[in-house]
Amino acid sequence: MAIQAQKINEELVKLYALKNFGEVGPKMLSSLLMNFESIDNILSAEPDELASIPRLSEDRSRKIISAGYRLKEAEEELVLIVDAGINVTGLFQNDYPEILLRLPDPPALLYYRGELPEYRHPALAVVGTTHASEDGIAVAVEIGKMLANRDIYVISGLAAGIDSSAHLGSLSNNGYTAGILGSGILNVYPRENNKLSKMMEKSGCVLSEYHPDANVSVGRLLARNRLVVGLASSVIVVELHEKSSGTMNSIIRAREQGKGCYLFDPGKQVPAELQSELGIVCFESLERMEEMIEYMLVDGESDE
Repeated sequence: MAIQAQKINEELVKLYALKNFGEVGPKMLSSLLMNFESIDNILSAEPDELASIPRLSEDRSRKIISAGYRLKEAEEELVLIVDAGINVTGLFQNDYPEILLRLPDPPALLYYRGELPEYRHPALAVVGTTHASEDGIAVAVEIGKMLANRDIYVISGLAAGIDSSAHLGSLSNNGYTAGILGSGILNVYPRENNKLSKMMEKSGCVLSEYHPDANVSVGRLLARNRLVVGLASSVIVVELHEKSSGTMNSIIRAREQGKGCYLFDPGKQVPAELQSELGIVCFESLERMEEMIEYMLVDGESDE
């Protein structure tokens, strides 16, 4: 199988085939690897062996078997993606973000433009409502600037509102910021953030676990939150609304991953019982947040 300038190798081709032709998602891939130990063993598995895997339908088993016969097609599609200026990495690759391997369902592939975040470099996620107030936007920008000034990566979801503001704050102070998409890299959502994404490609990265042509969906937006949280030591939340389902999902992901979650709450509007229920720590000013940054960076490293 041809190798193109070390950007495409056989393992990537097999992962691509398994994911896109075999329609194997992250959770099922983790289950398959637990049982078969390697991608080669999965693609060469017999029907009766696949039938023993819980929640794997007969139709999906047929697609997995078929994927093993479509490696040439997978390679051709990957060549087109790379030729479009999109980088691809995946499980078992040297440049795959090692921190994501802590997830129970790490993405098989990552498509990205820019430079992937360096492992062990200080990184914090900044998230919040897409319907941000002017004050919330200003705070998110200042947090982005503050983190960039300390050479701390800003990780977020490139969404409208708080996410975009944090990215912009980091960029304005020559910081590194990574945007994780809930769509394909060729379909940046929301569209008005296309210009921002181009800026981030030069001073950070934009990445997605979805095929470059994939459209946005609620499920994909929620699923990408595990990567936003996963790439950071802790999560900073700016403006939490009752209807902020995406932000609430990020808080839940942080708790699941054992990451700290810190909420900017200048008006002390979040009652103590809700703070306890969500597992969040509130801070009332940017000055107080700055004092807490070292704790935030240590929070996600407690399992190492």
